[in-house]
Amino acid sequence: MYARVVWGKIRKDRWEDYRKFYIDRVVPTTQGMKGFRSRLLLRGMEDPDEGIAISFWDNWEDLDAYDKSEVRQSSASAARYLYAGEYGMEHFNVDYSSEGFLTESANGE
Repeated sequence: MYARVVWGKIRKDRWEDYRKFYIDRVVPTTQGMKGFRSRLLLRGMEDPDEGIAISFWDNWEDLDAYDKSEVRQSSASAARYLYAGEYGMEHFNVDYSSEGFLTESANGE
């Protein structure tokens, strides 16, 4: 299992716009996509203009294909106006999870 983690600072008082964009535009693009498992959107408690989006994938090939896809690049470009300039993305191997679906593949392996 692999995770794609995106961190960013959202423009002041634009979190609800970002949340709506994420739910309406980003979430539907991955539903049913090969290897996609789940998504999380986290909002900072100390800084409510800071957020982290995490998506979980069965394997590296499917995550990499999503990263390089036109649909992902289009969504990222469309959201740029909401970011305050600070933005980053990293990939992780899910080494352990108390939630079984994060460490088992879609076919139960």
